[in-house]
Amino acid sequence: MALDPRRILDDAAQERVACELMPRRGGLIRASLLRVEKGGVVLSVPERGLGPGDDLRVWFALGNRSYSFEASVVRVGVPVPARGGDGVLLGFIDAFAEGRPPSGEGAGGRTFALLPPSGRGISLLDGGATVLHLGVEGATFTLPADVKVVFVESGRVTVQLGMPGMAPAQASAQVRALSRGDGYLLYDLHFVEVEETERWREVVGALARSL
Repeated sequence: MALDPRRILDDAAQERVACELMPRRGGLIRASLLRVEKGGVVLSVPERGLGPGDDLRVWFALGNRSYSFEASVVRVGVPVPARGGDGVLLGFIDAFAEGRPPSGEGAGGRTFALLPPSGRGISLLDGGATVLHLGVEGATFTLPADVKVVFVESGRVTVQLGMPGMAPAQASAQVRALSRGDGYLLYDLHFVEVEETERWREVVGALARSL
């Protein structure tokens, strides 16, 4: 049966379900779905920092299922009754899908996500990826050869890591090497620009031990 995004979002908004936002230029942000309008979806986002034009991905759980979609911030400061001025309108909703969020363990779980400068990102904890090595300075992983997201050799990506109970960490990385095998792609990443070094070390260590 085909998904009905409007109905699902309406149901989620009625229950004010919590969700997670992953902007391309920052870490995970907690929010909640409030209502569905003709122009998009209104969220309550206590944390400031989002601006018009920001692209992000949204994950939420409804019942025993989880969903995700891509969207862009259309407007901030949307009036939200009894919740102050932290309303955000998301529009241009696309790629609505059912399944686990890229954290691989649901909202608030582990995160190892790669975000290219444009286009869709990918989780290395889901979708057939295999992490062979994760360290403070780099990572090695494989992806199925038929994966639609391909990171080119010498290209740059944003890496986002997270562990339950820990603030997310982010770095810029360069694809140091790309090899093609029988049915898979082997990547060697080098982390070149790390935000908050100590946090990065802590999250990398915790995530590496969990793999």
